[in-house]
Amino acid sequence: MFTAHNFDKSETKSTFFKIPMKKMLPIVLTVVAGVALSVIGMNLTNYKVESDRQIEFDKSVSSVLSRVQNATANQEQVVKNLDGLFAASVQVVRDVFELYSTVPAKSNPYILSIGYASKVTAQDADNFVYYNRSERYYDYQIKPSGTRSLYQPISYIVPFEQNAHLSGYDLLSNQTFSEIIQKAQSKKGLVCSPVFNFRGSDTNSIVLMQTVEKKKSASSLTPEESLFQTTSDMFDGIIYVELNATKFLKTVIGDSVGSDKNIVFDFYDDNKAGLDKSVFSSNNKKNLTAAYKQIIAADKFITIGDRQFRMRFANAQEFGSGIQAYLGWITLALGLLTTFGLAGFLYSVVSSNQRALDIADKITSSNRRILESSRDIIATFDLAGVWKSVNPAVTGILGYETQEVEGRHISKFLAGDNANESIYSILERTGDESAENFVVPMKTKAGHIRWVNWSFAKSQAEQCIYCTGRDITEAKFAEEEIQLKSRQVELAEQLALEANDFKSNFLVRLTDHLRQELTGTLSGLHKIASNIDYSDDNQLAFLKMANNSSDQLYNIVNDLIDVANEGKNANGSYDRVTLHNCLLETARTLKDKYLIDRECSIDYTNISHDAAIKGDSSTISNAFSLLVSALTDGMRVSKVELYADTNAHEKVMEIQILGPENKATADMIKLYNVSTNSLMENLRNDENNILFRLAVASSQIRRMNGNMSTETLGEEGNVVLITLPMPQ
Repeated sequence: MFTAHNFDKSETKSTFFKIPMKKMLPIVLTVVAGVALSVIGMNLTNYKVESDRQIEFDKSVSSVLSRVQNATANQEQVVKNLDGLFAASVQVVRDVFELYSTVPAKSNPYILSIGYASKVTAQDADNFVYYNRSERYYDYQIKPSGTRSLYQPISYIVPFEQNAHLSGYDLLSNQTFSEIIQKAQSKKGLVCSPVFNFRGSDTNSIVLMQTVEKKKSASSLTPEESLFQTTSDMFDGIIYVELNATKFLKTVIGDSVGSDKNIVFDFYDDNKAGLDKSVFSSNNKKNLTAAYKQIIAADKFITIGDRQFRMRFANAQEFGSGIQAYLGWITLALGLLTTFGLAGFLYSVVSSNQRALDIADKITSSNRRILESSRDIIATFDLAGVWKSVNPAVTGILGYETQEVEGRHISKFLAGDNANESIYSILERTGDESAENFVVPMKTKAGHIRWVNWSFAKSQAEQCIYCTGRDITEAKFAEEEIQLKSRQVELAEQLALEANDFKSNFLVRLTDHLRQELTGTLSGLHKIASNIDYSDDNQLAFLKMANNSSDQLYNIVNDLIDVANEGKNANGSYDRVTLHNCLLETARTLKDKYLIDRECSIDYTNISHDAAIKGDSSTISNAFSLLVSALTDGMRVSKVELYADTNAHEKVMEIQILGPENKATADMIKLYNVSTNSLMENLRNDENNILFRLAVASSQIRRMNGNMSTETLGEEGNVVLITLPMPQ
């Protein structure tokens, strides 16, 4: 076998350019076949891309058309339902018409009006007006005024409040309405108007209309029924539904669904001149820029009544853009690169097997040097987590020789049950060809603990796991030391606040006592002043000196009271707060700060709503939050119960917080109870900051002139007992 030591460069140079044609033929054929396959691949990719685009485009178009068709069908059904009402009745009065029309009018915000218009001749106009006024349209009259041979005034209209000005409006006086009425009479079915501006402003209307046929001959009608019939034709009147065209389309297709992002579209009403009149455009059309390129377009037709409206669809700005537009060229480029790479490889093989072997030998040698010199553990495991191979770095980190590690499961070298659970969980969830990072403590051969940052990459094809492990023990200890210092500083600040509050409370009590004694002294001096001999200068001098000294002491005491009460309310004490308000604030604090990824229910139903304590609500709530989070630490789902009893003799509220069984919390409670005077030093032994939270909460309770104790009850859980002063 050739190696780096016996590789002869001069021999390679002499044979490198002297390749027989017979050996070159496979290379030429490979290039020709590769180029041909690359071109075919490019064409197939382009065809596939275009097909996928067309399918996505058609889906988006179908979604829009389907929504429009369903919506228009609903409005056509409203007209048909009213036609059925008139077909089943000789005469439809106002109340019946409004009963059948109000529901669809209110259910569809884009319906401007639903109406019925009777055909009335000039000689019947007065009777017609009289009848409509009898239907409680007291101001009813035909509009616009003027004498015409035939009228088509609106008799009933819903909703009436918004359309009162149209009551009595002669539809034949409007050209568009006149045309569609004639068309409805001619076709004897449902017809649709073009989009037209009937109401002024920027409101465009679409009208669905159908005629109502007579049910009796003129001779058999009652006088009231004859008001709605004529003998000149076979139609009694028309029913119609007027839609706000823009609002209708915006409601139906204006709010884009997911598939609408692929297209832009316009809704057209083609007029008689053949010019396009755009009624509505999709929301994303306004986002088109000058760089927009139309790839796909299509015209589709929507039938509403008897009229066809055209919708023009095209691709959206981003549709078909990005890497998808260049997939064909990418396929060609990759094919050509692969072809020429393969040809180059064949050329290299044909020209010199020695060079290939030499390169392989160099690569192997380089990889071996990397493995041997690396300070990180580089290893392979089988899918169960058993070491298959490992580099010598394992000796420097864990103290084991490579042969002592290979063939053993990684869990044998982990420290702690949690680490074992973590490693099994990671081995199960690590995806094929994906990296998974985690940090675990590992035992060295000498029994020490080293923290190793592992990166796993599983390969199902090779049935193994590739991994690297970096020793981060020093960084881990440094980070823990920083966190410890931070917790010690925070606890020291809390204890300083507690000491300051204690000093303030002591000054308050001391000055209150001094003021009471001085008040008695001043009262005694006043009594003495009323009984002394004012002719005795010594007595007067002594009394004046005693009175001045007492006044000065009294002023000093008052100043001390003001200083002691600084930071408290005007009464020099804390406020009255209810336990329920504190617990509600505690629940919010836990959810936002301490139990973000955990669930904990707090049961305080046994506490009276009137139960009150004296203190600062936010401080007490924060203390409760720290205690609940400490009692439930590490538990994904937990429950805490709270009880409160009034001790009227000592004027305190006794509160009990009962948490679930939790070994980690129980251990820290034991440590807390034996290290009350050395909390700062024992924070180094704290687990998950439980001891820190207990210490801070206890300090905050003492600041409220209360006391806190905690005990572990074994299988029955852990309990915290708190006493807080009650309001006077």
